[in-house]
Amino acid sequence: MQTKVFVVVPAYNVQAYIERCIQSIFSNRALVWVICIDDGSNDQTPAILESLKPLHTYLTVLHVENGGPSRARNIGIEFALNHAATGDYLIFADSDDFMEPGYVDTMLAETCNGKADVVCSSFQFYRDGRSHPFLGMDSVFGSYNAFEGTRLLLSDKTIQSHPHCKLFKAHLWESVRFPAGINYMEDQATVFKAFCLATNITLISNYGYFYNQRENSLCSSPFSNRKVLDGLEGYLEGCLYPFAQFTEQQARLLRNVAIQSLCSAYLTLIPYYDPKNASLDETMRLKSVEAFISSRRIVWTYKPLNRRDCLKKWCYLLLRPFYRRFYRIAKRR
Repeated sequence: MQTKVFVVVPAYNVQAYIERCIQSIFSNRALVWVICIDDGSNDQTPAILESLKPLHTYLTVLHVENGGPSRARNIGIEFALNHAATGDYLIFADSDDFMEPGYVDTMLAETCNGKADVVCSSFQFYRDGRSHPFLGMDSVFGSYNAFEGTRLLLSDKTIQSHPHCKLFKAHLWESVRFPAGINYMEDQATVFKAFCLATNITLISNYGYFYNQRENSLCSSPFSNRKVLDGLEGYLEGCLYPFAQFTEQQARLLRNVAIQSLCSAYLTLIPYYDPKNASLDETMRLKSVEAFISSRRIVWTYKPLNRRDCLKKWCYLLLRPFYRRFYRIAKRR
């Protein structure tokens, strides 16, 4: 039986991009089964998807009420697991992104006949017809066990936390889901859990996935209090995870790596939080995150990897009442 690759694509108001995305996925020789979850779109996205169905036997379109990318991906995961056989794979794609021809074929070939549970590629940033590669992974290409691969992912420097650019054995997602209600950095709270369950994680030199940096996307939208808090709670998840699959020493090391990433995210995101316009729920959510940070003196023990992060750390510690204003002024310059 031919190995199937399930491709989960959440879609919301992407009428200008969705056909390019779907057609690029089907430009592979592998047996790909695309599961596109129309997340309550109110533009022409549903109609475009329906028009593509007669062209592709293995295109499943699920129309659901709007619930955000986490819920949409979870629906796709459930569908894939219900139709997957042992040895089948799962990959994610964003509906405004696209792949070069044969991208999935290359990823599947790198599994070495199923020996790799996860294959990760790099990607290219794409904007207005121009692209340039993300080079952060170039120093870490190779094969890793679950502990080493998870450590690289949690460090948030080389392997990015987003679910795309990663081919997973489908069974790794049987107990892993994206957090409902969180729509920013939800991948930071999720993808590492699948890495923990892998035996072999292979990182390859391939830039065939194009990450579309467009205006009005969720990632490029202005920061709101909710977006800041979603991001911080996404990073906090790795700090609180038990990592029961590993030894006590390994689990402690992974949590320490996650804490360093949380601190970096906190120093970057907190200037965009507006306490004057915060709801009671937002205030309580921030207090919970900051209680964790202060109880462990995380900012004091943070070890920045570059001068910019070092400056942020000491400005926060020495000028905390003015940090938000200072950071945003410096950012504009």
